[in-house]
Amino acid sequence: MVIRKISTRTAPSVLPLLEAQYRDHGIEMRGRPLLRALRTLLRGHGFVLAALDPHPIGVAAVSWEWSLERAGLQAWLEELYVVPERRGQGAGRGLLRKATAAAKRSGCVSMELEVIRGHDRAARLYLREGFARLPRARYSRTLKPVAVSR
Repeated sequence: MVIRKISTRTAPSVLPLLEAQYRDHGIEMRGRPLLRALRTLLRGHGFVLAALDPHPIGVAAVSWEWSLERAGLQAWLEELYVVPERRGQGAGRGLLRKATAAAKRSGCVSMELEVIRGHDRAARLYLREGFARLPRARYSRTLKPVAVSR
């Protein structure tokens, strides 16, 4: 297995993984709108890594945000997904470590993420890798819905 950065040209190769992640979480994002969002992210708003063996088996998507609280650029680990049949074999840990190292090289002062309730396996990975559980709840409000179509 190798882990590589995805470019705007190779972005379509990770769409099936991101779509699977969103299906698992009940999020209606796929197809062309997702590809547009992914390519925009890759144009200076973050980066995406793929675990390949030889085809994509995992993906990590990281976006940048400025933090007053942390007084600097922070990385937001928006997605970390490994196909079910390859979980527990090191792909998630490898993606997380490479994403953290790339964020640090990019000048980020922290990496932030969220875990959906009930995803204890993912939470244990993050705790093992040095992340701390915060005493906060995250909230969201859609301001402009995205039309999702194939």
